[in-house]
Amino acid sequence: AAKFGPDSVFGLDVVRLTGDATADVKAIQSAQVVVATPEQWDVLSRRWKKRARIQHVQLFVLDQLQFVGPTIEIIASRMRFISSQVKSPIRILGLSNSLANAKVWGFDINHFASRMLAMAKPVYNTVCHQAPDKQPVIVFCPSSKQTQLSAIDLITFALAENTPQKFVLDESLQVALPHDDDEALSHTLSAGVGYVTESMRRANREYVLDLFTSNKIQILLLPHTLAWELQVKAYLVVIMGTQSYDGKEH
Repeated sequence: AAKFGPDSVFGLDVVRLTGDATADVKAIQSAQVVVATPEQWDVLSRRWKKRARIQHVQLFVLDQLQFVGPTIEIIASRMRFISSQVKSPIRILGLSNSLANAKVWGFDINHFASRMLAMAKPVYNTVCHQAPDKQPVIVFCPSSKQTQLSAIDLITFALAENTPQKFVLDESLQVALPHDDDEALSHTLSAGVGYVTESMRRANREYVLDLFTSNKIQILLLPHTLAWELQVKAYLVVIMGTQSYDGKEH
């Protein structure tokens, strides 16, 4: 906003999406520059036929392209499709940092979804063994979808051991989401496990973070993209999706 906003030589209207769909739709109506994460734009652009402003995007810039993943591929393909449907030209620009020790990977990598499913139980065991006194735990997941799935897996394992309240730190916990439109979130919170995604309503996000920071729930799951944005602390941090780390190489 400092470089392109109203007080700059360009004088453009710059907005930053928050993840609250209602507020974001209203914000982009008059915006000339929109700043968003891939996940936020994915959610907002799904209903592009009802949002004329999205149909007339002429420059689409993808920053941090070295983190290429399914969400970036989806929104890039969707913007090209929208451009072809409304006959409005669009320029897609990708920006990326250089990668040290870059390597070309073949098809010998295991199926990602299966690897995540197999990693759920080790994460549960790690939390139980490394934080036995119910110390706060943060789990970083590879994607927003996996964040929700992993939260459900953790409470499922606790239920299988007949300890459904294993991760609840405050016995008087009563879950009351500001926007009660996420049944999965309400269910996991009542079991002491919360999760936050970039497309989540801001009020719900702040509510979950408040439960975690006030020591009412033990576990908080986040997509890795929020690692630089949220200021939360924990006794134990688990990073899902890693394969190997070579200290000599890095």
